Amino acid sequence: MKKQLFAIALMMVVASCKKTAEVPHVPVNKISSKVKMPAGVRSAGDGVWDVLGYGYDLTGEYAHSNSATYQIIDVAQMDLDHPTLVENSGAETGTDQLVYGYNAANYLHELSVKINATGGTDLLLKGTIDAHFTDTQKFSSKYIYGSYGKVAIKRRVYMPAPLLSLIKSYRTADFLNIVQNESAATIVAIYGTHLLTNVALGGKLELIYKAETSSSDRTSAANAGVQMKFLGIFNLNTTGTSYTSSQGSSNFNETAFVRTVGGNAGAAIIGTVTFNGSGTPSATYNTAAWSAGVTDANAEMIDIAPGSLIPIYDLIDDPTKKADVQNYITQYLATNNVTLTPDPVYEFYSPSLNNHALDLDINLPAAHPGWNYNAQPFKAFTSQVAGSVPVYQFLHTWDGSHVYTRNPYPGWSNYINDGVAFYAYATQVAGSVPAYEFYHAGGHNHFYSTNINASAPYAGWAYNGLPFYVMPN
Repeated sequence: MKKQLFAIALMMVVASCKKTAEVPHVPVNKISSKVKMPAGVRSAGDGVWDVLGYGYDLTGEYAHSNSATYQIIDVAQMDLDHPTLVENSGAETGTDQLVYGYNAANYLHELSVKINATGGTDLLLKGTIDAHFTDTQKFSSKYIYGSYGKVAIKRRVYMPAPLLSLIKSYRTADFLNIVQNESAATIVAIYGTHLLTNVALGGKLELIYKAETSSSDRTSAANAGVQMKFLGIFNLNTTGTSYTSSQGSSNFNETAFVRTVGGNAGAAIIGTVTFNGSGTPSATYNTAAWSAGVTDANAEMIDIAPGSLIPIYDLIDDPTKKADVQNYITQYLATNNVTLTPDPVYEFYSPSLNNHALDLDINLPAAHPGWNYNAQPFKAFTSQVAGSVPVYQFLHTWDGSHVYTRNPYPGWSNYINDGVAFYAYATQVAGSVPAYEFYHAGGHNHFYSTNINASAPYAGWAYNGLPFYVMPN
């Protein structure tokens, strides 16, 4: 509930959604023992080509060897035959990587855009969140996300991705055998969804940030929050998008996952950091020993060149099997896409004002005496999700009554727009239900319910319309 609302009170005393059929991921350790697995390790580390020519799963982590799979292309042989087309560049550079979003979906969209991946969705790389945050609410619309990394690139390894016919001529015997004899699900379980053709190797110091915020500018709050926490934990300045500390001051319930990638394993850093009410981290780290130990020999994949991933179905000759794998990958990526969960909307009542109000914060009465928890009528979204629209809270200037509407300019006398209360739907979508408005003329009071008969037991209340659609409890 907005500050303005209480200031006045104190002065007074998508189109319908289509659900995609679920395509479960088949873990490698669950594949039938009858399948002849590829030779070698599941991700490379030879100190030369590393994961170049290996598979990669776009539902996994962003540019991390955890999401690399098995070898598809014999890069060493390609280099022997075409030394000018396969590169192992040793030019060392340093850079920072900053990505942030106003919720998990927006954050993953920005990550997906960085590598310009294809697959029918731009909400890939769900494992970047899944692998590091275990709470069941991590995909709630209330959370902002960001990641910040200081990167030391030791070398880049790449092959000529546009020369698909040439690349296909170096497919491994294991890959060809598995493609010929196994199902689309098994092929994707073993090799992932895409081929790595251009990767950066080196070391990375990384922080992945999750928090709630009361700021109306959630994007700026995420940007400021992730950079402020990186500075606080590692005592290292950031060089990302400019921010002010005030932009991150409204963040709370903050958590960060920190780790090093590549470098001296004996000085590696990994852990989860929490923050107290003042923003002080539960742990800090000195990175000098690790950063001094990043060498060419212990470099790992830390980035993927934009547009360099090749879908593995483009490496399949048989048109029927290619279509099967392409269809499976499309459904697999859609099924493993991030779906934001709605948050409870709470109803509060002020006896002195004889007024109802809605808010996403259950602790509202602690900050505003006189308001009491009354119900939890439905769920909605803290941040905007696909197909949703803002629901604005309007406050009557002389009696404090609250009205919620999708129209930011309804033209009501003596009502002021007090900002976005939550996000809901203008029309009914899959899983949503109507939220009905009821009005008491004598008390100039409004309340909202998913039960069209909610006002029946109470005298003086009348149905007043269907302003928006919400998610049921």
